[in-house]
Amino acid sequence: MRFCLRGVAVEVHPLFILALVVLWTGRGGVEAGLFLLSLAVHELGHLAVLAGQGLGAARVELLPFGSVVVPLTPSLEPGEEFMVAAAGPLHNLVLVAAGWLATPYLPNPDVASWFLELNATLGIFNLLPLLPLDGGRMLRARWAVSVGWRRATWRLVGLGRWGSVVLALAATISLFYG
Repeated sequence: MRFCLRGVAVEVHPLFILALVVLWTGRGGVEAGLFLLSLAVHELGHLAVLAGQGLGAARVELLPFGSVVVPLTPSLEPGEEFMVAAAGPLHNLVLVAAGWLATPYLPNPDVASWFLELNATLGIFNLLPLLPLDGGRMLRARWAVSVGWRRATWRLVGLGRWGSVVLALAATISLFYG
């Protein structure tokens, strides 16, 4: 599914919709709405920094494992790339702070707790130094200053191989130990 929102193409993968339906049936509409809100704030953080740097976005892709902002400019300067990448997780951590401050005033503490955990997880997970996560983009931008984009990307490909092994082991262990 594709649509345009304020001049930015938004592409929604069918499995993203399936993931929302599963979340809706498993947790309820409030949690699904909060998930969409958190994801939107994360991506709006990226878009805001792009706009603040005088750049735009070609499209936003909503995928079953997250979302991606694709800038109009195919290659950003390292400083621009770093700031754009950092904005998403930073916005999730701002939502954690806002949710924590609002928790005493909310009617359902379980939903508030879930919202805090969701945004802390989104913010921290996205800071992992693995491509295509924001942390990987930030690290590549830093390395690109000294070794260039190509070499920095190849370094992160190697790091990503090890990172995927570690994440797979962590997932396997958590399945066995709950």
